[in-house]
Amino acid sequence: MAPNSFALSQSSRKPLSGRAILKTHIDWVGFLLICALATSHAAACLGGARDSILAEQKRLQGTLHDSDHGGYRVLQIDTKDGTVLRQYVNSNGVVFGVTWQSIYAPKLRQWLGIHFTEFQREVQSTRHRHGPLLIRTGNIVVQSQGHMRGYHGYAFVPRLTPTDLTEAVFQ
Repeated sequence: MAPNSFALSQSSRKPLSGRAILKTHIDWVGFLLICALATSHAAACLGGARDSILAEQKRLQGTLHDSDHGGYRVLQIDTKDGTVLRQYVNSNGVVFGVTWQSIYAPKLRQWLGIHFTEFQREVQSTRHRHGPLLIRTGNIVVQSQGHMRGYHGYAFVPRLTPTDLTEAVFQ
């Protein structure tokens, strides 16, 4: 290849117009947004879509039970090791609550989703030492307790919870 042939082939291309650059930029932003949304709901979490529960069932390799409770549904995943994960879904198909009982520590980062940072901030600001941990903010309520090989608790988002339900539903 002649030394100038590369320069000629590059210079023979037409420069992109402003419209073409903008379209390319929008295509990439759209692609990245789709990737971000797909990964943020890959596992069922508070505020996530009902469909994400199937991915969680597959990840846990559990059996799914679905029950209708009037204005909401409870989807329960039972695993071979005895873990029971219940996810409460409102009439809009959004997960508004989750309860767990397991021999393993709860996967709160995963199950709380976008609310985990707020939860973590509240935990760090309290002086909790013993007994059940109860975090109550304007956006989320989390109660968790347990000891080695015995953990249970619940979390819910009040603004997503049907108005006729009380916290007792999760206990």
